[in-house]
Amino acid sequence: MYRWARLGAAGAAGAGATAAALCIPTTSSVSTTADLETTPSRTAVRHGQGQGQVQQAPPWTSHRWFPRLRYGWAVAACDAADGSAAAVEPIELTRVDTELPRWAGPKPRPGEAQYTRATVSANDGTGGKPLWVTYRDGVYDITEFQHEHPGGNFITQAAGGAVDSFWQQWAYHHLSPKVVEALELLRIGALTDWTADDDCLDDGGQYTDEPHASRGTGQDVLFPQPFCSQSTPETLGSSYLTPNDDFYVRNHAPVPVTLPADLHEYELTFNRSPRAGNGPTTEVLRAPLEFVCGLFPAVTVTSIVQCTGNRAAEAIAAHPDKESGFKETPFEDIGFGMLGNAQWSGARLSEVLSALYPGLATEDHANLHVQFGGEDGYSCSVPLATVMDPTRDCILATRMNGKPLPLDHGYPVRALLPGVVGARNVKWVSSITIQNSECDSPWQALYYKVGPENEKVSAHHLPLQALTTSPPQGSAAPTPGAPLAANGVAFSGGSGNRIRAVQLSLDGGANWVDAEVHRAEVLADSSSRAYGWVRWSATLQTPAGGAAALVCRAVDDEGNASPAVGVPGGYLYDGYHTVRFAPGPAADMPEAAEALQDAAQ
Repeated sequence: MYRWARLGAAGAAGAGATAAALCIPTTSSVSTTADLETTPSRTAVRHGQGQGQVQQAPPWTSHRWFPRLRYGWAVAACDAADGSAAAVEPIELTRVDTELPRWAGPKPRPGEAQYTRATVSANDGTGGKPLWVTYRDGVYDITEFQHEHPGGNFITQAAGGAVDSFWQQWAYHHLSPKVVEALELLRIGALTDWTADDDCLDDGGQYTDEPHASRGTGQDVLFPQPFCSQSTPETLGSSYLTPNDDFYVRNHAPVPVTLPADLHEYELTFNRSPRAGNGPTTEVLRAPLEFVCGLFPAVTVTSIVQCTGNRAAEAIAAHPDKESGFKETPFEDIGFGMLGNAQWSGARLSEVLSALYPGLATEDHANLHVQFGGEDGYSCSVPLATVMDPTRDCILATRMNGKPLPLDHGYPVRALLPGVVGARNVKWVSSITIQNSECDSPWQALYYKVGPENEKVSAHHLPLQALTTSPPQGSAAPTPGAPLAANGVAFSGGSGNRIRAVQLSLDGGANWVDAEVHRAEVLADSSSRAYGWVRWSATLQTPAGGAAALVCRAVDDEGNASPAVGVPGGYLYDGYHTVRFAPGPAADMPEAAEALQDAAQ
């Protein structure tokens, strides 16, 4: 265990900071070198502030294809004596022994070809040669597959060598069943000079020093490597601003934990690609983050951040016969908790870019894009017009809810793009590039796409939505004729429009009741539009015939309303949020059930 210091605004050390850490392993201890087992481990430790609680394992262990494995969690309670912004805020990065969940790989086939590492190395795809790679004891010909690889040309980094070490970082390879299918099809032989000693039995240390202590009990883990979680309905409904420790996390790779504690040592690189017809060279500027942020006044904007795949489970249920990249993956269980509302502070991106590249503000932005690169290797882009529009409130955020960004949320700096899908709000930003085309990373070119097949475009704006945080899904059906209390949140997404109304129905949308929207608790800040959520509450009278479900919808100040059924595919689902009550006599009403069925057509 070691200490990593996160500095406050003045960068001064706070005296008397204390910290305690507790390591808690799960009760399951099964070797992952064996073949996949059909019985998953069902015990996990939920980590929180200073205490561990054994609970039922999260959804990602429920799939038949998930390997049994051993996880270790750490929880730590940290407390700085001086609560001022100038104090060091200590973070305990507790080393935890973990084993990477991983596929065993296809079994050797009788009579298959035998190859040495030297032979594989010679087939590196250059000079017209085939492109081979290895995984554990197998050899794979990816000459054709490289063109359809979901990760784009990243796979060529392993040309003529092993993919094992790359998969230690991009650990999702060990969670997707599609990887297993590909390995089975691409195997051409065995690696003769491979031994068990060459095997990568763990994560190479990349996931062992993550900020476990700052992951609170108000979030449920989807899977731990890379860490992904969703905030609980109770968390989302409990306060206007989502607490930092309970804010959902979507990581694509290990959290970069070796970043400099001194913001003056953390450098941002700005690139301007050659302009078509008049730019001889790329313009590159480098400056310390502290210097960049010090040049421009900090602004505070309130905005939700939402994962592009939020409500994927609802999308699958609403369109069971439609294609979805979420089916048969750990992501198929995403509810509505990959969402949160916070106040973010930092310099406006439009001011930073205009100062660094004079004349940019008056240029035609139609075909220009801004690419953000993160320290974790993740990158993507948005149209320059989005960033340069002052009403979009795009900032280089360094603070979240009045505190320095937590590690899981991009410390020391992230792109905060209100109303834009979470996938574009890059964390741990280290480079910003203005260029003539979209980012060519797999997260832009292949993933986070919406629209009809063959017409897909990069997901950008978030949709208008209303969500019910209480009563919870599957709760007891209300008594016929009795009142039912409900509350939740609503937001307009990319439009930034204000919410005019939230409406609820207990009869499948035949009749609607207006909720009370709590506008008085919305905080004053520098926002140009309404990118944060509003909370709402309502009391409905249960119909005499009972109720099978509660549905809600939002209406913004331009009259736009949530659709009854959202788009298929899994991304940006925006249909009526439906809380289905537990079956029972009070919920057995054909009329309401038929109305809900009609709404889904």
